[in-house]
Amino acid sequence: SRLCVASSLGMSLEDSWPTARVGRKPVLVFAVLLQPLMSAVVAVVPWFSLFLLFRFLLGLALGGTIVISFLLGGELGAGPWRPAITILHQVPFGMGQTLLALAAYFLRDWRELQMALSVFCLIFLPYCWLVEESPKWLMATGQQKRAERVMEVIRRRNGVPQAADTEMLPMTEKNKVQIVKADNEKLNNNGGVGFCDLFRTPRLRHYTLAVWLMWYCAGLSFFTMNAYQTQLGGNTFVNVGVGGLIGGIPGNIMTIFLVRKFGKKKVIIIAHLLAALFSILIPIYDVGDSPYDWQRRLLGLLSLIAMSVAFPAVFLLSGELMPTVLRGSAMGVANLMARLGNTTAPLVGPTASINKWLPLCVVSGAPLISALVMFSIPDTGDGPLPNTIEDVERTNPRWQETVIISVEEGSKIYNPKTVIVHQDS
Repeated sequence: SRLCVASSLGMSLEDSWPTARVGRKPVLVFAVLLQPLMSAVVAVVPWFSLFLLFRFLLGLALGGTIVISFLLGGELGAGPWRPAITILHQVPFGMGQTLLALAAYFLRDWRELQMALSVFCLIFLPYCWLVEESPKWLMATGQQKRAERVMEVIRRRNGVPQAADTEMLPMTEKNKVQIVKADNEKLNNNGGVGFCDLFRTPRLRHYTLAVWLMWYCAGLSFFTMNAYQTQLGGNTFVNVGVGGLIGGIPGNIMTIFLVRKFGKKKVIIIAHLLAALFSILIPIYDVGDSPYDWQRRLLGLLSLIAMSVAFPAVFLLSGELMPTVLRGSAMGVANLMARLGNTTAPLVGPTASINKWLPLCVVSGAPLISALVMFSIPDTGDGPLPNTIEDVERTNPRWQETVIISVEEGSKIYNPKTVIVHQDS
């Protein structure tokens, strides 16, 4: 698990350059091609040192596939469709957990299991031809013509009449002016926006730290509860498989309807509180107190369902808080924070030997922290995604002073023309 964190760190740090400079699709294609290859090599390599190397590269590919496909889904979706697209991105995770439990039941040798998993990775290969580049990234980097060509392809695939496109072109031209004035000068002349820009302005800095903390808590609590399935009683394969099937699929589908009706913020807070409640109730019942330990298994399942409602909504909100020019960097490091939580999870389970309440206190405490953090984050609604740092800070009074002071001091971070346009608006 620590090796996965190291590879995720590599992906997160590298993501701030490739996705900002060459786009979302090339990085996704690279990860999609690398994943089945490394998965198969890991299954057959005979030397431990090479096993570690290829395992590292496999984690790198996995991080790229997860993060970049999430970015593309969020940026290609618009309005009321964006929550559904982004949340459904999480459904295969639950399906994969169920298939993993099923495959592990029949394939007890880890090499055979790893080779079987590499075959599943081949289903991603059509992405190389079917997925288009993100129009929002193209507009954010001033590539207006390419963005219009991609939108034309999308229009034809979806059967949208030509007349609908005529309203889009003036809008994209307006966006091009705003985006190029705000961030394109730095993107072209100073090597691209990157990790440090997430902390340049007050509101973006607050969003970044809050998102990272919530992703860490998500990884810690979800994977600790997954590992705790072995201590709930009953058959471990059934517990893990049912947890993925019931917790991962219905929970995500429920999230789509819940965020549409109540908004992301309310859903995230309530779901986190429910996850904490169900988790902390599990130790009340000891193993063997009832037939099949149904109380413990039911509470564990309800906790996973609540988490599977909360976490996709957190992922959706996180992507919508970040500007297009920094979304890849922000989500890449957020993925790293979740992996750090994953690494901490195996250390939590054994604390049950000290006191049966300890692991469940951690599992319930992490969602509580996320719920408290969420009170300081606004609900993004179904509005357009922010393209620039200025878009994120536009409603923050401190942003006016920050930009003006930086210009007076000769800062090269922001274009002075941006301040003039912003003040006139």
